[in-house]
Amino acid sequence: MSLAKKSFFFLFLLSLYGSQTTLGFQISADTSSVVEVRVPGEDSIEAYQNDEDFNYEVDPEESQSWMLLFLVWILDLFGKVFGNTYGDISLKFILILFFVIALALLINALFKGNMGSAFTGQSASKKLKVDLHNEHIDSVDLDALMKDAIQNKDFRLAARYLYLKALQNLNEANLIVWAVDKTNSEYLNEIQNHPGREAFSKLTLIHDYTEYGDFEIDDSGFSNMKRHYENLLAKLGSRS
Repeated sequence: MSLAKKSFFFLFLLSLYGSQTTLGFQISADTSSVVEVRVPGEDSIEAYQNDEDFNYEVDPEESQSWMLLFLVWILDLFGKVFGNTYGDISLKFILILFFVIALALLINALFKGNMGSAFTGQSASKKLKVDLHNEHIDSVDLDALMKDAIQNKDFRLAARYLYLKALQNLNEANLIVWAVDKTNSEYLNEIQNHPGREAFSKLTLIHDYTEYGDFEIDDSGFSNMKRHYENLLAKLGSRS
């Protein structure tokens, strides 16, 4: 017998031995046990039904708050509309638009008509100052506005009006050309060689500190600013 045949015969015997060994350890299924099906009686079922611990159909207590009931209704409506993959897209859009408008009206009411202050962090008086800057300087009664600001002890606002009045005087004297998009530095450059430049420079410094640096200014500080303004008028040959 050749070596190849001997090897094949040896592997065949080894496989037979392994299969017999594996089968020898198999466990037969138990078919002799009897499965007993237990059905609860009607008394037991009734007892469980009367037990509050097993009652899963108890409704929560009805709230007396109409706002809470409204919110529950809204949430339920949203669940029905947005929970449906094939829901009406136009209805979804209308609902979203409705709630955006309602939210905007609510925020506007809370901030007393100054909804912009909710996002910019500015008070109503600051918003007024920003709007004023966009108007033509010749069409604004700065004296009346400054008088009201002083009476209300709002010297920061009064300082802004005083600075705008200085720009108004320089514009009327044809020393500067006032424009909304111009900076204070540009105005200073326009009167580079004018004797009133020093007084206007001090006015600009105080204005920029209070307007852009959020520095507080009181009655004394405003009086100091007004002295620089009067010095500017003296250099212009004007009277306040």
